[in-house]
Amino acid sequence: FNDRRLHLLEHFFFKFAFDLYLMGNGLANQLAMAKFDTVILDKFFSDEFDTRTYSMAVSELILQSNDSVLRTMNRAVDFMENRSYEEIISDWDDLETIVRDSKIIEQNVTEALRRLTINNRKVYT
Repeated sequence: FNDRRLHLLEHFFFKFAFDLYLMGNGLANQLAMAKFDTVILDKFFSDEFDTRTYSMAVSELILQSNDSVLRTMNRAVDFMENRSYEEIISDWDDLETIVRDSKIIEQNVTEALRRLTINNRKVYT
């Protein structure tokens, strides 16, 4: 990159995304599996269960997660656009605050997904 700040932004995006979404059983993987479940349930069990309601609930959680990610990434871009490379390094803890805010939302989505899948296991088993 010609602008060294982009290296910092790339590092931030990777660290943020890996920690919250991609690591092992991260939220992105959990949501993808839940979305896949909706396809299977709808294809094979739509006559037995309310797969539409389950699918809508999963889609809503995905939307909440996506909105949180985009908001966090936009906040990081805004943060870095208005600072020099050195200022970004110096103020890096402020970026961590942005991540903490996002983690709260993601924890809420994770918990809602857990409750949804537990409730559906009771219904579908």
